[in-house]
Amino acid sequence: DNTLFNNSGIGRFNLSVPGLAGSITVSKNTPLSLPDNGLLELNAFISEVESSITSHGGDISISGESVRLNSGSDIIVSGRWVNDNFNVLANQKPNQDLLVVDGGDVTLSGNAEVSISSGSIIDVSGGAYLPVNGDRSDVVAGNAGRISVLTEPTPINNNDAVLDINGSFKCFSLIGGQGGTLEIQANGVEINASGTGPNSAITYLDDNLFASGGFQEYLVSSTRSGLVVDSSANINSIIKNYTLNSAAILAKSGAPLSSVSIIETSPDYLRSPTSINFSALQSSIITNADKGLSNLIIESGARVNADIQGEIVLTSDNSLLVNGLLSAPSGSIELDIIAPTYDGRDLGFLADQYIWLDSTARLDVSGVVVS
Repeated sequence: DNTLFNNSGIGRFNLSVPGLAGSITVSKNTPLSLPDNGLLELNAFISEVESSITSHGGDISISGESVRLNSGSDIIVSGRWVNDNFNVLANQKPNQDLLVVDGGDVTLSGNAEVSISSGSIIDVSGGAYLPVNGDRSDVVAGNAGRISVLTEPTPINNNDAVLDINGSFKCFSLIGGQGGTLEIQANGVEINASGTGPNSAITYLDDNLFASGGFQEYLVSSTRSGLVVDSSANINSIIKNYTLNSAAILAKSGAPLSSVSIIETSPDYLRSPTSINFSALQSSIITNADKGLSNLIIESGARVNADIQGEIVLTSDNSLLVNGLLSAPSGSIELDIIAPTYDGRDLGFLADQYIWLDSTARLDVSGVVVS
């Protein structure tokens, strides 16, 4: 019953249903609302969300064998718009409560499946605070939070876990606030121009993911069968920010920041640099048949572009092959080969472990004029 949460004052709640028949469903038309900075942890064999879960600045974690965020469902942990200027104009006392302007964290973790359906939303955007007698130049920007979407197969079986991402992620902040983090972990990953592909064991990501949502940091990793940036991919990770509109100064506290702002790409000198981290590891393999499959490949024709003064970090515990473009103007590019391990055990020597830069590869960190 959602009345257990809503308006009850319960700020921290952990619900776990054990067993293969265990399930938790946040049913349609039963939204859950926790206080600001709340904590909600749900764990069951099947964990499913069909409605909304809200805790501004909170921490929401949903885990199980199968985790599903269905169409029409929302998880909202965004920071608030707090307007003490309006409170004074309305003959009210300035806000005395904790200013929850930073976005929170959302983690979805499944051993066999994580499904985020079209029409669902996860929002970890930052909020903002306008002090007494302030104007738009006095606004204090909140930081955006973190979204983690993870498949983590257990050693009980060696089946590939399924990760399906079709919903919307929001992680915007005002200039001055720190951008958020998007973490994706799957058995195998391919990034291409369409976000689709024929292999159900591979998670296909649309290259446009890196130009939307407002994220400043991207952590994308495979745990078994490697990570490929397809020849069709053109990744441009340029952060987008909220910009307040003229109505913001009179908007009441609690209004969604999105309702008093627009989303835009700010000038070069105002934007925060972005960070792209791709890794291909062998952490979820079990048999020797899977050994040595965790290559990280940038195909010929692929383009991976971080923003000005950004960074690109590629890591593999097998081999790393670069055939396309890596660009981080006035930034840094790092290629790492690390020792292969599984569950803390050394998998032994890999004779063909290497870093390969093909004749078509280009690594560009040349300086640029910032204006």
